[in-house]
Amino acid sequence: MHYPTYEHPTTKVIHVVTDQHSCLCGMIYNSFYQMTRRDLRNIKFKDVMKINCPECRSKLKEVQQDLISVRS
Repeated sequence: MHYPTYEHPTTKVIHVVTDQHSCLCGMIYNSFYQMTRRDLRNIKFKDVMKINCPECRSKLKEVQQDLISVRS
């Protein structure tokens, strides 16, 4: 299953995007009021197994109980 993700440029941690400003774990990746085209290019759809943020993985597992491939 593929989810919209954001990769932090310095730490290389991949987070699950929930809305235009924050990730599933609460990290804010876009603090500006308006999104630009460049901001949208940073959001990529990746497989569940590529997500390496432990908080995002645990919250995703809580939301989607039927996902077998999400392992902590």
